[in-house]
Amino acid sequence: MKKLIDKLKAKHCSDEILSDLNEARENLRKTICKVEILSHMMEEDGSCEVFTSYLDGEDWHYYDEFNCHAILCSLSDKKRDITVINVKFDKGGYIPPLKHDRIKTIYIIHGKLMDEYNDTLLKEGDTYRIEPDRIHSLKSDDCLCTISWKPAYEAKEKPF
Repeated sequence: MKKLIDKLKAKHCSDEILSDLNEARENLRKTICKVEILSHMMEEDGSCEVFTSYLDGEDWHYYDEFNCHAILCSLSDKKRDITVINVKFDKGGYIPPLKHDRIKTIYIIHGKLMDEYNDTLLKEGDTYRIEPDRIHSLKSDDCLCTISWKPAYEAKEKPF
């Protein structure tokens, strides 16, 4: 969001709009913290290695080993026990076989996404539910998707 505000400043956007955007950014910062997401990456010998990723809602995080970006969209609260992130896959984006200990749901906003492990192709508008401990592997050259987990992952407080 900071990058958007900086771009609008460069285009001489009105002070009122910039003020509203900065206020929205501050409100977002107060409501979205950081989350710790645990993935059990599958090794060739069948063993699992825990991969921990930390996301916040302030900026996209780039995972060079997967050629994709992710940002936290929402954390759990008492009414919604869910974690939601957005993920953008670049050309050659690939997440190797892994599993989670909770329900994972993927919604395709744009592009196509392949679960190579389960031979399932997802396209724009598709929703894909992955049961706990089900192995899956994601690949795409150009996809934007929303991924949610229920129950939510642990929220972390600032500072990071």
